Amino acid sequence: MLLEPIEHHAGLANTNTAAARIETITADLKEPLFVWYGPKEADSAAYFRVADPMIAIEYSPQRMGGNAANHIHGIYRDPANDYGARGLAGFIA
Repeated sequence: MLLEPIEHHAGLANTNTAAARIETITADLKEPLFVWYGPKEADSAAYFRVADPMIAIEYSPQRMGGNAANHIHGIYRDPANDYGARGLAGFIA
């Protein structure tokens, strides 16, 4: 079940990039952490986070004066490659 949100978020890129990223993440998944805060009912506004050295995903419903399930903030990042640092390594002194 933990791979579902990882595959969803890592799969938002084009097919080739997404497949390679998902393969890398799942092969190197060390000690993933899953955090859930809120109700368990379907269509409810609950926060979750998936974290590992290679991935950080947050799903955070925001009330903003209405139904929190209608206003979602989401984050997907690679803590080991923030701001594309690996790709920029040859360009930055």
